[in-house]
Amino acid sequence: MSNVNSYVDQDYYILYGLGTAIKGIGSGVTSNYIGDRFGGALQYNFSMPSFNLLLEGSYDVKAETVQQSYTTPKK
Repeated sequence: MSNVNSYVDQDYYILYGLGTAIKGIGSGVTSNYIGDRFGGALQYNFSMPSFNLLLEGSYDVKAETVQQSYTTPKK
């Protein structure tokens, strides 16, 4: 996304959810997304002369946070 008219500061809104927003004037919002993932898996193999069975179970947790910074003109 880019600002076509970069010489005039544009209005922008920061949404906080459930109808809550703050209006600002400035060059915009910079968002840094940070993602984390943690997990593990286990395997079990059961074999016989005429039969082979492989079982696997896994679990993972994912989390994402955002850091927002924006500029407003100073008087």
